[in-house]
Amino acid sequence: MPDRITPDQLLPLLAADTTFIDVRAPIEFAQGHVPGALNRPLMTDDERHRVGLCYKQQGQKAAVALGHKLVSGEVKAARVQAWLEAAAQPDKTLLYCARGGMRSSISQSWMHEAGLDLPLVQGGYKTLRHTLMAQNARFDDTADCIVVAGRTGAGKTKVIEASGNALDLEALANHRGSAFGRRTTAQPSQANFENALAMATLHIDLQRPVVLEDESRNIGSVHLSQRLAERIKTAPVVMLDVSMAERVEVILQDYVIGLQAEYRQQFGADGFARYRDYMEGALARVSRRLGGLLYQRIDDELRFALQHQAATGALDAHGVWIESLLRDYYDRMYDYQWHKSPRDVLFSGGRQELIAYLNERQNGNS
Repeated sequence: MPDRITPDQLLPLLAADTTFIDVRAPIEFAQGHVPGALNRPLMTDDERHRVGLCYKQQGQKAAVALGHKLVSGEVKAARVQAWLEAAAQPDKTLLYCARGGMRSSISQSWMHEAGLDLPLVQGGYKTLRHTLMAQNARFDDTADCIVVAGRTGAGKTKVIEASGNALDLEALANHRGSAFGRRTTAQPSQANFENALAMATLHIDLQRPVVLEDESRNIGSVHLSQRLAERIKTAPVVMLDVSMAERVEVILQDYVIGLQAEYRQQFGADGFARYRDYMEGALARVSRRLGGLLYQRIDDELRFALQHQAATGALDAHGVWIESLLRDYYDRMYDYQWHKSPRDVLFSGGRQELIAYLNERQNGNS
C-alpha cells in the first residue's frame, strides 16, 4: 500500500475486510468512529487534555514537547506494542487520527521504527466521516426500496432477516423501534449509527430491490436522514398479515423471553427485577396515549403476569397484557396511521409467503 490513502481510495477499502486503527483519544472514539475500528490511542483522554491546555497557553512547540514527554519510555513502548498487535494483517490495516495530521504521522513513524509500515488515512476521521456520509446520501437517492409493513408483533424483522439484499435498521440502531424497544446495551451515538448504516449499504446491491422495515424517522435515540425517512414512507409496500395468536407469540418471544434473558445475562440475580422495572416504566411512558382506564387495566395485567411468573415460573399470563396492548393500543394507532396515509401494497400474505415473494422480486422473477 502507499504511504497515505487518499479520499478517492477509501470507499473500496471501507467495503473490504480492512482493519482501521484509530489513534485518537477514547473520548473522540466514543463520539464517532469507523465501524469495527480498533481504538489504540496515542494519548489517553487526560494526556490529550493536558496537551491541549499547553497548546492554548504556550503554543504548538511546547505542546508537542509535552506530548513526547508524557508518551515516552515504557508508556511509548506499550502504545507501539498495542499498534503492532492490532495490525495482525499489515497489508489490510490502515491508521487514522482526527485529520490525518500529527498524531497519525507520529504513530506511523514510531511503527516504522518498530519494523512495521502502515499507511495513514489522508484527512483522518474527518475524511472517513465525509466518505461514509456521502455513501448514505448515495443510497438514499438511488436505492429501489420495498418496505415490509404490518401490525406490531407481526414479525417484520424476521422477514428482513430472511430476505436477501435487506437492511435491518433496528439492528443497526440497537433498538426495536417502539416504546418497549430499548435493549440492555446502549444505542450507538448518532454519528456511529450513520457510520454503521453507511458500511451496511456498501454491501447492498443497488441494482436489485432493497428490503427495509416500515420505520418512523426516530428509532429510539437515533434518527434516519430526512431523505431516507421520506423514501420509506413513499416506497411500495408488502404487507405481513398474521393472526393475533402469532403476534402475541412474537411479542412473548422478543419482549418477554428474549429481553429477560438479556437482563439476566447483564445483571445476573438482579436481572428480573430490572426487567420488571423497565417494562412497567415503558408502559407508564405511553400512559397518556392509552388513557387512564386502559392504562390501569393493562398495567394491572402486566404486574400480575410478572408476579405470576416470579412465583411459578410460568409465562402464560403474559399473553393477556400483550393481546390487550396490541388490540386496544397498537392496532388502533396502526389503523389510524394507515387510513391517514394509505400506501401502494404490492403483495400481502404470511411470513413465508412474503419471504418467497421478496426473493422472487430480488431475483427479477416478478
